[in-house]
Amino acid sequence: MVKQDTIRTLVRFGLVGGGVALVHSGLIWYFYHQAGFGARASYWIGYPPAVTLHFVLTKWWTFRCARRDLVRQMIRYALVALIAGAVQFGIYHLALMGVTSLPNLAYVIAAAVQMGLSFALMRQKVFGAAVAPEAEPAA
Repeated sequence: MVKQDTIRTLVRFGLVGGGVALVHSGLIWYFYHQAGFGARASYWIGYPPAVTLHFVLTKWWTFRCARRDLVRQMIRYALVALIAGAVQFGIYHLALMGVTSLPNLAYVIAAAVQMGLSFALMRQKVFGAAVAPEAEPAA
């Protein structure tokens, strides 16, 4: 049986992911339709601000993580974001080639797949991993 706390965390993660996906999708739209960049360039130009927003919301709201090892979390988050971003971009690229030529629809497809991977990795490797206790001096 799934714990209620896990369900609440998953719902918050989904809301953050959905909100950040809207922001990223909006940036893709802007850079593609207004600034004249290609679909793939628009994806990557919009990625850094979206990932930054995601880190902040995921740490403090989704997982309510109050741990103070911020640098360690940022490094682990960056690694997870790189993995998830690569998976998402691969799916985005495949969707553009085989499903739709619309960048935003391809993005929705890719974001849906990436969200499950990200939740598991963020929960286990970034915000849920306990900080190793300091070695106690021998008495």
